[in-house]
Amino acid sequence: MSVRPLTVEDYDAWRTIRLEALRDAPDAFLTTAAEEEARPTEDTHAFLAKGILYGAWDGSDLSGVMAMMPETHDATRHRAWIVAVYVRPDWRGRSAADQLLMHVIALARAQGIAQLELHVSEGNARAIGFYQRHGFEICGRLPRAMRRDGRDIHELHMWRPLDTDEG
Repeated sequence: MSVRPLTVEDYDAWRTIRLEALRDAPDAFLTTAAEEEARPTEDTHAFLAKGILYGAWDGSDLSGVMAMMPETHDATRHRAWIVAVYVRPDWRGRSAADQLLMHVIALARAQGIAQLELHVSEGNARAIGFYQRHGFEICGRLPRAMRRDGRDIHELHMWRPLDTDEG
C-alpha cells in the first residue's frame, strides 16, 4: 500500500470512489451522489489540482481517500480540516485509513499546522473510535448539522493538536 496525492490524471479513480462513498455512507458527507454526478468535470479537475487529496493505493486500485484543507486566514493558518474521508469496505481494518491519516499528519506538521480538525456524524461509531485511537478529542456537537430524507443528523467536532507532546 502506498499513499500519494491524487492528481488530475486520477480523475476516473477519484470519481469512482467518490460516488461509491456517497452511495455507501450518505450520512457521512454533505455532498449527495446526485450533486457529485452533476458536478462539471472542470470543477473536479480544479479540486484535484490543489494537491490536497490523498489516496491509499494497492497497486493500481484506489482503496481509500482523505483530504486535508488548510485554513487560509492569518488568524487560522495553524489549523487544517480533514474532509472527504472514505475507505472501501474491503480495506477497512487493514491499515488504509491509518496510513492515510499518518501521511496527512506528517504533511500537516511539515507545513507548520498546529492542529487538525474534522466533523463526523454522531452515529458513525466506527469513525469516531478510529479518530479517538489517533488522538482526536470531541470538542463540540452540532445538532441538526444535516438533513437527509427528513432525518436530522448531528455532527461531532473533533480536533487533535500536532504541536504538543500529546500531539
